[in-house]
Amino acid sequence: MRSATEAQPSPPTSRLEAARRSFLAEPLGLHLLAVLLLLLVLALRHATIALAAEPVNDESIYFDAFERVARGESPFDRSGYLTFSLLAHLGAWSLETIGAAGTLVLLRLANLAGAATAVWCAAGFVARNWWARLAGSALYLVVAPAVAVGVFVGNLSLAVSGMIVAALVVWTQRPVVAGLLLGTSVVAKPLVPGAIVALACRRGGAGERRHLIAAGLAAAIALAVIALSPGLDRVLAIDPFPRLARSVSPHRLLHLLGWSGGVIWLSIAIALGVALAARRRRLDAVRTIALASTAAVATTPLVWSHTLLVTLPLQAISLDIAWHRYRGRTGDDGQRRRAAELTGVALAVAAIQLAEG
Repeated sequence: MRSATEAQPSPPTSRLEAARRSFLAEPLGLHLLAVLLLLLVLALRHATIALAAEPVNDESIYFDAFERVARGESPFDRSGYLTFSLLAHLGAWSLETIGAAGTLVLLRLANLAGAATAVWCAAGFVARNWWARLAGSALYLVVAPAVAVGVFVGNLSLAVSGMIVAALVVWTQRPVVAGLLLGTSVVAKPLVPGAIVALACRRGGAGERRHLIAAGLAAAIALAVIALSPGLDRVLAIDPFPRLARSVSPHRLLHLLGWSGGVIWLSIAIALGVALAARRRRLDAVRTIALASTAAVATTPLVWSHTLLVTLPLQAISLDIAWHRYRGRTGDDGQRRRAAELTGVALAVAAIQLAEG
């Protein structure tokens, strides 16, 4: 039940909040069916990669780490493995339990399902009809360059994006589920800290605790993942600076300026800015989701176009608001200003979709 003190949606976001609540009110079975159908669409669209018998691109890095752990070695002996070692240990267990083919299938299913989930949840902001949402999501998955790059690369960013987007969409109704998804996503990629900061610092009224439940549980699980990962010193010693040349995060500016020591400080500064924005005034659920999805990628040094899938809710929200502002404005001057605003938002969304190095 909605708290009496919960921040009320403002006029620009009330329509979006109604769409989100309508989306969440649908039976879970319909959501699972939609994700399954979208997963199949994505697998058919990228059948060459999805059906490849051997690991491709980043999958080979994961498998190398899995095999090293299975042999009793460190997963960090190959420089491309950049996440916590718990994933490598889980992968080694999977190799021993279901074999290499089964492990490869699990990796690809996780990525395809993550992309399908992220797109499906983001579509919940702009379409209330299930069939319209399914058609639009399928079309996006077929044509989106960011998704195509993610599938081709085989990086688990797609799986992590699905977990984070789903968590941000459901946190008001299912804070425990949201916390579990956010925290567990750290196993594959530490992309979520900025989103946790946004939720934890959100300014709520008396009786509003769901954002704190989600953020607190996510932080606890993330810290547990870090604590249970052997070789943490090897993770902390990884220098992201040489890779910033192709990152699409704000940290790329540091590479252009040659400031190698400023990566962690920029992340901290952005996290503080997110905290201040979250505390400045009471944010409704839609604005909280927009801030949290932005914070996730803004505070992470290494971000690629497929990682930006996390911002799909923000993109959908921005396009919807700009479109309705354009349609609702009368007068030549107002119409021109709103047309320029809509064009700017559309170009920004296009830039996100096409961003890669």
